[in-house]
Amino acid sequence: MRKPTSLILATSALVGAAALAVPATALASTSNLQIAVHAGPSFPKTTGTAQYQSQPGQREFQVELNHLKSLAGRSVLVRVNGANVGWAKVSSTGIIQLTRNTELGQNVPQISHGSAVAVVTGAAGTLIASGTF
Repeated sequence: MRKPTSLILATSALVGAAALAVPATALASTSNLQIAVHAGPSFPKTTGTAQYQSQPGQREFQVELNHLKSLAGRSVLVRVNGANVGWAKVSSTGIIQLTRNTELGQNVPQISHGSAVAVVTGAAGTLIASGTF
């Protein structure tokens, strides 16, 4: 009677270990980070967010800022870790939105905890807003 019990316990332990290994691997390859970005001194009313999502084979990065009516019609530059990610035009209502997705063939930087995001004016590079993941 002891042999079947030992076999059942050993099999259960192996199945349990395998079940735990799969989620750990899946979690390591996916990421969903979201932060608030904070206004720079020249644009104190600015609010917004940045989001980064990754999964096997795809990455997406988004930035949205509000309360930039004084820059309506102008383009602003979005940077991650000092590298240019893209330009976004400020709407007539003072909103910018920039989305980059590798599924669309767009360049999306690798982002992790500690990565810095900054949105600056095109000409002078004046800080509009920034944040850190």
